[in-house]
Amino acid sequence: MSLAMPLHICFFGYTLASSCGGDVTYVSGLAQKLVKSGYRVSIATKECAPAYAKISGVKYIALGRYASKNKSISVQFKFAYNALKFFATHKRFDCIHSISSSYLFAVLTILIRFINPAAAVHTLSHNIKVKSFYRLLDKLICSSRRIYARSPGNAVYIPYFVDLNKIKNAIPFRFRNKSSRIVAVIGPPNKRRGFIYFVRAIPLVQRRFPDAYFVMALDLNDIEFDSDTRMQLRKINNTIASYGLTNLKVIGQVDVARFMNSIDVLVYPVQTVRRLVDIPPTILEGMAGSGIVISTAKGAISEVIENQRNGLLINESDCQNHNILAGKITQVLFDKSLRTRMNRNAHQTVTSFNIESIYNEIEKVYRTVSV
Repeated sequence: MSLAMPLHICFFGYTLASSCGGDVTYVSGLAQKLVKSGYRVSIATKECAPAYAKISGVKYIALGRYASKNKSISVQFKFAYNALKFFATHKRFDCIHSISSSYLFAVLTILIRFINPAAAVHTLSHNIKVKSFYRLLDKLICSSRRIYARSPGNAVYIPYFVDLNKIKNAIPFRFRNKSSRIVAVIGPPNKRRGFIYFVRAIPLVQRRFPDAYFVMALDLNDIEFDSDTRMQLRKINNTIASYGLTNLKVIGQVDVARFMNSIDVLVYPVQTVRRLVDIPPTILEGMAGSGIVISTAKGAISEVIENQRNGLLINESDCQNHNILAGKITQVLFDKSLRTRMNRNAHQTVTSFNIESIYNEIEKVYRTVSV
């Protein structure tokens, strides 16, 4: 589609074009679709790494540098100052769409709304705090129904998306021989993801199902900036060494679509909702792939996964119990009919999260607020 009067959309976030950005896939997918539809698109973020700031037709604006271990308040204020200064002098945008799991980032977006004539849209991916405050935005996009139910009248429910065609057509990796069942985790090894409990469950699963093979695809790009992730990685490595695990393969970042088409079970043992996208994109990607997702009933994950129907859920109170996690994994590995049924149902579930339909909903928001 070619627009008679193309709108200029500016995505605004802390790490939207760097290796440390959890929202990179989300923004990149939207930006590509917008450019193809005739929109002008800019991305204003802290750092624009060449490997990530590469979408043709998109203008990248660096408001700072991420290459610093200093996470002090002064560094955060410097970024905020740079952002306010930029938007106070650049008023060519029709809509500024901010994306961050930080409540303070929504505050910054509202301040920008007072100094820039562009419409202000914010994607809220975590639990809402002060209802009245978000009314100052032109539109609040809620990533789950749980958040939407607590939101003000200017809110709309539009979840994160998954590119179903990309995952469907991805060529699987060959981690081991065809007879092996692959059980995996993917992402940064921070405390929130609970990978340590996955490692502790491996010997129990191996005892009951000897043909299981385990893969950890670890995203370590943020590790030099995050002491929590470094500490968790040491704990994971020490546990692996103490158990003497030989049926575990640890790899770095991978092509997510190919990875999701290469496994039988994706384990996502979430420990806390702090800084967690209410419906994590990893969950949707896992459900679109070849495996079964086992996760914790945290945030709004239960809005997508129905226990025993399209995946398996662990009660919040049991999220640190590796014995229960091992039991869930073993259940899936032993029962082929259960795997087939849940995988089929999972594929049906994620059709409503396809990028095509989600993009259309977000485009409607841009057109409405920019009138």
